Amino acid sequence: MYEIAGCTITLEQMQRWAETFLPRQEPFYIHCDYELTGWLQSLGLPVYDRAQFLESAGPFIGQYGANYHHWRVPAAASIVILEAARLADRTLTRKLYAHQVALGRGQVYAFDWVKDIGVDVLEHLKESHGTEKDHIILTYDAWMQLSEEIQVAWLLKWLLERVEPMAVSIVEYGNIPERSELAVREHVSSFPLTSGANCFSATAGAYLGEVNVIENWMDVKQFIDSLCRESLTRCDTISQEMECIRIRPHDVLVWENVHGDAVHAAYAVTNPFVFNKMGQFWFQPWQYVRIDQIMDYAGCLSNGGCIGIYRVQD
Repeated sequence: MYEIAGCTITLEQMQRWAETFLPRQEPFYIHCDYELTGWLQSLGLPVYDRAQFLESAGPFIGQYGANYHHWRVPAAASIVILEAARLADRTLTRKLYAHQVALGRGQVYAFDWVKDIGVDVLEHLKESHGTEKDHIILTYDAWMQLSEEIQVAWLLKWLLERVEPMAVSIVEYGNIPERSELAVREHVSSFPLTSGANCFSATAGAYLGEVNVIENWMDVKQFIDSLCRESLTRCDTISQEMECIRIRPHDVLVWENVHGDAVHAAYAVTNPFVFNKMGQFWFQPWQYVRIDQIMDYAGCLSNGGCIGIYRVQD
């Protein structure tokens, strides 16, 4: 058993994450380098624009997009999917790796970051996966060369940079149904095994007290439909912190942008704590969060949106 930021990781999870941390075929991004693009195409490698890549690799993005900072890389960048170990030309490899550093792609690590894992690890990777800008491009073949112990240390360090510590690990539950309390207790301070489970499934599953709902992905329409089936309606709205006093245990909170689109959701266990999951990726745990910590989620309130309070009307 491992722990990071107050959240537990089972041995099964760590083994699964180590096995799937990098895919055999990985995305590499190229921006305004037509010589490099042509070089890759001459090797029979398809080069995609952002829309083409989304169409052909949607599930891949759902699993690995955050690992590779897909949404941070400039939208105009082209994308090629390849197995890095098959690149025989060192000049081509160096040029391709240099683009990844310049564009802010994920799975790129500063020498000092890797040195914290181990000096021997850094020296081993510098030879084959180092760049002139003092970075390591971690690829599938490089990852598979590392020992299990080093992989675990790498993953724990990587997770520590991404997981916000919980304000509390235990809360005194308000007046919520026993089934909801049991479902929340089972998941809080833990991670999903794979990517998929998101804020909407966490919220709906907590309200319903259904574990299988918490652990599976749910889109906005499915989420809204689940509220309707339970006769939940929006009975109040919040646009500033002082109004949070109106939240009751067992309320479903829905962040809606200025256009009325649902962009986030959380389940109230007791004021001011909610059961919350940020995003749909495996490294985003279920946590207790103070409502004020996520009040302006994604700039929702500051840009004219609100938090809708959904409950069964008295």
